[in-house]
Amino acid sequence: MEACGSTAEGASDASSPSTTQGHRPLDFSREIAWCRAQEASQASPLVVDPYAEALAATAPQNKRPVPDAATYAQHVAATKYIDEVLINVMDATSVNTINEGDYRQVVLLGDGFDTRPFRLLWPQGTVIFLVAPSECHELAEAVLKQAGAKVPRGCLLRRVNTDLKRPDPSFATELLAAGFRGDRVSAWALQGLSPLGLRSSQLGLSALGLRTSQLASLLVDVSSLAAFHSLVLGELPAMERSDADNLLADAGLLGTTVPLDGPKTSFRQCIASEAGASDAGGAGSGASAPHAHVWLFSTQQMRLSDAQMSTHRAYSEEFEGLDEDFMDNVS
Repeated sequence: MEACGSTAEGASDASSPSTTQGHRPLDFSREIAWCRAQEASQASPLVVDPYAEALAATAPQNKRPVPDAATYAQHVAATKYIDEVLINVMDATSVNTINEGDYRQVVLLGDGFDTRPFRLLWPQGTVIFLVAPSECHELAEAVLKQAGAKVPRGCLLRRVNTDLKRPDPSFATELLAAGFRGDRVSAWALQGLSPLGLRSSQLGLSALGLRTSQLASLLVDVSSLAAFHSLVLGELPAMERSDADNLLADAGLLGTTVPLDGPKTSFRQCIASEAGASDAGGAGSGASAPHAHVWLFSTQQMRLSDAQMSTHRAYSEEFEGLDEDFMDNVS
């Protein structure tokens, strides 16, 4: 197996400036797709995506994404990590016994060119919500339809248009309108929101132009929508481990963080084992990092969603009324 930090043919030298800066969401989606396409051409690919090349080719000839070696490796590692955790969850039976629930709702947040709805084997009855800017959805739909991409039999894909660059990047209204149920467990994957390859001097920026406060707001939005014991995983921008853990904990998310740190990290060697070892609700993956890293994470929601809280309040009010009637009858 190749070293994880090696570069696919066509990727620029690691000294090149990161291509994540100044991108529109559509540009960043193309960049991630380009990395998936390049990885699929390797002798022992970590990611195989038959649609990535067509999606990446939607960029104008003079604006084709060619990320540096570190960014390429990080995109591939993040994609592999998220794929593996989702596959492990979907392969398990009755993963969450508390809500009788297998994870039949999946929310993919950030990358409108995400092809997981088509290339992963989802259990029958799975509804996949892909939340991203409309410009990404429109182009992806056209390309994937021409390529003959289809979700697995018995599954449903719903594309949710939202502007994640708003000062308050809430998407709850759009997601609920698409049929999402906050009273049922769900699995969430966040990719394309974080500035892969950026360092501490550039903190606060992301692929969608989100500041750290906006990313925190997005996680709180996820927490308000995801039912108790839902799975939330993905990537976070460069920061210290304590900051990453606090960002997740503030949203009620408890689990594992895995660092990614440029071409010196052996992504190809470590990512499969890290993804397999990561389990929602688990402990951290090692000693805390002394400086900023890009982080992958796998967590579980440890709070009730807004929908569950609403149900709880309704039952409480009903029982309080019953108690009052009972005491009136006794007296």
